[in-house]
Amino acid sequence: MKDDRLVGFLKIARRLAVDAGRPPPQALEPLSGGRNNRVFLVRADDASHFVLKVYHSDPRDPRDRLAHEWGFLVHVRGQGVLSAPEPLAFDPGAHAALYSYAPGRKLSADEIEPRHVDAALDFVRRINVPGTIAHLPEGSEACFSLAQHLTTVERRINRLGNLDPAAPAQVAARAFVQEDLWPSWAVVRRRIEQDAERLGMSLDAPPAPGTVIASPSDFGFHNALVDGDAVTFIDFEYAGRDDPAKLACDFFCCPEVPPPITEFDRFVNGLVTGDDAARCRLLLDAYRLKWACIVLNDFLPLGADRRAFADQRRTAERCEAQLARARSIVDLVETQP
Repeated sequence: MKDDRLVGFLKIARRLAVDAGRPPPQALEPLSGGRNNRVFLVRADDASHFVLKVYHSDPRDPRDRLAHEWGFLVHVRGQGVLSAPEPLAFDPGAHAALYSYAPGRKLSADEIEPRHVDAALDFVRRINVPGTIAHLPEGSEACFSLAQHLTTVERRINRLGNLDPAAPAQVAARAFVQEDLWPSWAVVRRRIEQDAERLGMSLDAPPAPGTVIASPSDFGFHNALVDGDAVTFIDFEYAGRDDPAKLACDFFCCPEVPPPITEFDRFVNGLVTGDDAARCRLLLDAYRLKWACIVLNDFLPLGADRRAFADQRRTAERCEAQLARARSIVDLVETQP
């Protein structure tokens, strides 16, 4: 990153620190991991640390990432939950916010233990105090019926019919979508429809009253920092009111740092009961396919532009790796009719 860009971000951090009543920052250090944003460790004179997050903005993507994350973190702190960053100050004009710094490191998939899954479940429970979530907006791609879940997945698969012709490996990606992804989806969708009918679950019926939750949305150990026994959850720009089935399926299907699938039933049983639990199990393969589509976002024109904002090193190697990852996800899907 050019020095003049860093100076500009430092000015934003100083202005936000003043607004938050915090010591003035003296230096910024870019942090890795931001795919849709630029994230910096902010160092102040008194040795305190903060985090500056500058959000990607694109007129083709109307979602206000800053407003969603800020509002959700205000809600989280309002429930007395400290296992997420504290929102300190924000500037909508600069698409930027200052947050408290959370020490720790990200786990690898083979390090995840039941206690870490318990920490995630506890976080979700504690931010869902009855009667406190009505003010939250809907989460990104929120779903409130089985039909909406199916439509969301199918919409993502349809989007892959418009791959960026300039993307590396797009010919192989196009063949994968047509020959593997679509046929798998046809089987999974038909099975969900048949199982829902067998269970007496209407595709169009909304969740029962009181079962919609405040969902962190892009929730998983790819967005968690572990420091000893403490687990801090970060990145809530997609958060909002949603179906608990979507949260559970996303949590276990996100391929970056997936928890053991052997913990799925225990997590679901700790989150919901009855038809809500059945809906979680019904939708698991559908969400595997949804995440295969998300992995292939690098092949879409908007996805390529957005990620270029956060990472200038766009390479053919990444596109090929994402295609391989999508293949491995689809291999997990039960495709027997």
